[in-house]
Amino acid sequence: MNKMKVLLMFTNHVDMEGEDGRKIEGVSAEYYFFGENGEQLESRVSASGETGGIRRAKVFLSPEMQQKVSYIPGIYDGTFEMTVGGDGKPMLKLVDIDFSGKAVILEDKVEG
Repeated sequence: MNKMKVLLMFTNHVDMEGEDGRKIEGVSAEYYFFGENGEQLESRVSASGETGGIRRAKVFLSPEMQQKVSYIPGIYDGTFEMTVGGDGKPMLKLVDIDFSGKAVILEDKVEG
């Protein structure tokens, strides 16, 4: 198991019946990798015409994870496990979260 801090931005409890009649229950979540001190989310200069920014990650967590969500957006210690994706490639999947702290987003004025 690998631990990494994440910025959890969205959760939604899902409780429905699938097309095949089976029950689907869990937590749909969207997050960004945070880094130890937020360094993964630091703004960077974006050259005109180049791809830039930070992509969010999505995951479907077990239903009991909803009880662990204290603040959104919030910083959480994420536990990841190695799994194999549908394309056969190895990937890390978020499987557990523990609240670390509230997220505070501030504007940093750039002169120029």
